[in-house]
Amino acid sequence: MSWEVLILLALVIEGIVANIKFLWTKDEFSVSRLVSLIVAIIVAILTKADLFPLVGLPIEIPLIGSGLTGIAISAGAGALYDLINKLKGGN
Repeated sequence: MSWEVLILLALVIEGIVANIKFLWTKDEFSVSRLVSLIVAIIVAILTKADLFPLVGLPIEIPLIGSGLTGIAISAGAGALYDLINKLKGGN
């Protein structure tokens, strides 16, 4: 398994945990964070966006790959840009 795959998996897991944590901040439920997460997942699924094949790790069920990609992109363009640069070997 390559380092790119490990980085992608670590970032996806971090994204999942961070999104769950951000849904409830200071004993409050964040509706805007939930909406961002849902919209990102829906857009990723509808466009069949999937980061996993980019690093040679296609997921057997494409819907799952797109859903996890949606979670990753819900963090915003800056986070996705950083992820792509890391996967391409940039700084």
